[in-house]
Amino acid sequence: ATQPIYKDIKPDPDMLLRAPGVYEPVPGHLTNHRTTTNYGRIQITVKDGDLYIRSRRGAWREGLKLIQRESNDPTFYTIGTDQIERPGLLFVGDNKGEISEIHFDRLTHMIRNEVLNPWV
Repeated sequence: ATQPIYKDIKPDPDMLLRAPGVYEPVPGHLTNHRTTTNYGRIQITVKDGDLYIRSRRGAWREGLKLIQRESNDPTFYTIGTDQIERPGLLFVGDNKGEISEIHFDRLTHMIRNEVLNPWV
């Protein structure tokens, strides 16, 4: 199998302002054990005009670039791993238009916690 080709679309400037923050699993140890154990909290940051994801532990600990998937949808990204099928990530807004959650294509979602400070 060959890796799909992803165009290098620069993130929407609005997303560079709205997406950064710290996200954590929704409450519930039994339902979030795997997410908490494998990744812990997730941090989204901006570097050189791109969004990056970093986890407290696991494969994304060193930080990976987020690649915007569709030019007409600034909320849908893939995580720049070396996997053949890269994980997908969707930023979800609340009723005020603020980014409040991130959803992963592997049945996980996390909520933004405004109280937590970035660790990098």
